[in-house]
Amino acid sequence: MRSLTIESLTEQGLAGAQYWSDILKHEVGLSGILSDAADGASTVTIDAQTIRELLRKLVEQYPNMRGPLDEGIAVSIDGQIYRDNWGEKIPDGSEVFLMPRVAGG
Repeated sequence: MRSLTIESLTEQGLAGAQYWSDILKHEVGLSGILSDAADGASTVTIDAQTIRELLRKLVEQYPNMRGPLDEGIAVSIDGQIYRDNWGEKIPDGSEVFLMPRVAGG
């Protein structure tokens, strides 16, 4: 059985690429310095499948985001905190929130 992918559906004329790219977009909540780096936005919409891709696209869209990201952040996906697992997939419809890491022990 052939698996269905965005590419195979598009090749078959069953769906437009714009339709599928809209499905993969995530609304990402930002706080503090991260919001400041995104021109004051408290949420941004990013098309990404993994945390790594999300962070890369954030810097592409908001170059001022590089500094805060380099200082360290935590990513919350549906309430689960990720600090270093940037390969983690972001499920469709997930609640995503970025926050500066809190120093201390």
